[in-house]
Amino acid sequence: MAGRKKAGVSRHRSRRKRKPPTPEPLIEKGFNEIVEALGIGVLGLSDEELREALIEPVAMVLGASKPSIQALIKRLQRNLSRVYQLIIIYMLEHRDKLSEEQLEFAVAYGDRALLPYIGRLYSEAESRGRDDLVAVLRGVWEKYGKTSPVRCPKCGFRAVDPGLTCRICGYTLSEDEAKRQLGFNDLLVMVASTMPREMIEEMIADGAVYVTMRGVYPLRRARREEPGVVLELTPREKKMLDEYSKGGRNA
Repeated sequence: MAGRKKAGVSRHRSRRKRKPPTPEPLIEKGFNEIVEALGIGVLGLSDEELREALIEPVAMVLGASKPSIQALIKRLQRNLSRVYQLIIIYMLEHRDKLSEEQLEFAVAYGDRALLPYIGRLYSEAESRGRDDLVAVLRGVWEKYGKTSPVRCPKCGFRAVDPGLTCRICGYTLSEDEAKRQLGFNDLLVMVASTMPREMIEEMIADGAVYVTMRGVYPLRRARREEPGVVLELTPREKKMLDEYSKGGRNA
């Protein structure tokens, strides 16, 4: 009886010590089948690059036990969107410039994973005259990025930072450009007629306002984690704020 108990403990310990499978041997064994099933042979990557690019996707879908190549392929196909995103990130991290096919693939399938690379991808698409790809990148930024109330007049992305420089293409707007785009005078009239007098006085004292997608705020109350732009108030704009605010209160 004692001998049987020891054998059971030994088998139990043996199962606990079994190491999980690693991606590299599976990639090597099923390389051609995996590449064909995922349709990534057209990307112009070398076999060595493809093997490296597949490490993270395969690691992502591996379970505790070693799957067959066909089972592995099915898992990859069930997670195809994320698999493609990981391959795209690999290309962007390891290639200084993408080929036309790689750029098209990245823009078509990258989705949210493209956010850290949108400036670079815009530059590559724009230099090739690919307005269709630029339009897709703008859509990704609008959906996932930190959208500014001001659209860059050069690249068309709403990605202007508080200092009026575009995060995507680097163009710096003048204050007049930003104000014209926002319809700043009308915006100030609306603010002055609806905002508490205390906040109007803060704007005048600060000499500037912070404009976001949600509204206009005194600089001292600005939540800088919310994308927006800082705009200086001219003496005429301060006077207009003051007069409209008083008029609204008296009414």
